[in-house]
Amino acid sequence: MSSRRYGSQSLQRLLGHWQETPSRTPVWRQLAEALRLLILDGRLALDSRLPGERELAAVLKISRTTVASAMAQLREEGYLESRQGSGSRVILPDAIHPVPTRGGANMALDLSTAALSAGPEIHQAYQQALCAMPQHLLSSGYLPQGLLSLRESIARHYCERGLPTRPDEIMVVNGAVSGLALLLRLLTGPGDRVVVDHPTYPLAIAAIQGASCRPVGVSLPEQGWDTAGLMATIAQTAPRMVYLMPDFHNPTGRCMDAATRQAVADIAARTHTTLVVDETMVNLWYDAPPPPPLAHYNADAPIIMLGSAGKSFWGGLRLG
Repeated sequence: MSSRRYGSQSLQRLLGHWQETPSRTPVWRQLAEALRLLILDGRLALDSRLPGERELAAVLKISRTTVASAMAQLREEGYLESRQGSGSRVILPDAIHPVPTRGGANMALDLSTAALSAGPEIHQAYQQALCAMPQHLLSSGYLPQGLLSLRESIARHYCERGLPTRPDEIMVVNGAVSGLALLLRLLTGPGDRVVVDHPTYPLAIAAIQGASCRPVGVSLPEQGWDTAGLMATIAQTAPRMVYLMPDFHNPTGRCMDAATRQAVADIAARTHTTLVVDETMVNLWYDAPPPPPLAHYNADAPIIMLGSAGKSFWGGLRLG
């Protein structure tokens, strides 16, 4: 670990324009939040020492009481360790601390978003990632397919689900919708047709229309999928791509059974139509996992699997 000591001028430059004016948030809390961010994103190295409260107050042109309150807050949260005569040392808490919310214990669930807040394992993963980061800083960081170790992990996950996958068949992008937009740019042109379920994920429709393509809907029956309707629509419209969400479909929640997956994969193989299969929801099962990935059912079918870390772990992880 680093034993670096930050001077007050260096810390002031790192903080930048940390103070919001006017603001209802107390200045000491603004300072604590700014310092916490510097610690979490690695700009304040672990085990480094901060300048004294009096010195920092002078350079930031705030009272020493304000600095002391901010430092006390960070010590309470586990981001600083202070000893008499040795100043404050940067550390990371062992477990995530609850974030205060309006209403305290009586705060109702936020039903505007179908997602939960991050669990403690997310904070622990970030801690481990910070420790593992130095080995990756020796390169430029420009990895078109994504970090190899991450692609290897994703490939193993697909293998465990019944779809033999190599790391060089994986590409990491900025979220599932971003991945869909890239595929539309690769596979389609203005005016091309893209077959979708009706109804389907609204942001998928927005991405298709944003690529100047025409979504063509195949209505979902009361149960399952209409494979005959899918085949007929492909034959009639000659789409460049089909977008499907077989795993806990948005918005119906239904899951495609193995027989239907086989039929859909066979249709793709016979018609040479590329299927883009959105698996964003694949890990949101209760009693039993869904069948193997759709690409498992016909090796000759042109199928691209599109996954995401957002729903599986936490919405703040934008990985697709």
